[in-house]
Amino acid sequence: MSCPGRPCRPGRLMACALFIFFVVIITGCEKASVDTANVCSFLKGPCTARSGELDVSLMITPAPVPSMKDLRFVVELSGPDTASTATVRLGLEMPGMYMGENIITLEDAGGGRYEGSGIIPTCPSGKRLWSALVSVVPEEGRIRSAEFLFEVAR
Repeated sequence: MSCPGRPCRPGRLMACALFIFFVVIITGCEKASVDTANVCSFLKGPCTARSGELDVSLMITPAPVPSMKDLRFVVELSGPDTASTATVRLGLEMPGMYMGENIITLEDAGGGRYEGSGIIPTCPSGKRLWSALVSVVPEEGRIRSAEFLFEVAR
């Protein structure tokens, strides 16, 4: 097999693939189209969003939110769907870059309160914007979700 104009070398192909991979990491940790006007600051307390008739409140501690440290996630639900809630999950992701599966199933603490713990990895490029998607999976009815944008501390 040959490349146009010169013979193909496996090392050259690997070097090219690594170069492209690192360019994507360095430049692609955050989408330019993400609306950062509604970024949560957990220093001020929990953030709240509405999903249908359900109010979803999220608090992450400690604040400011560090990466690579144990974090505590607390979700509080209020509204008509809270009585039949079976599972609450929290999905953490970085807008614009795949940072691996990071899904936390929160435990029912009673009274519409759900708690869990986890870690947020550090982005290789240093970008700090993250998204927490709270999914409320009722025993009956449709899944509700609320998204919260926040930044990790430097």
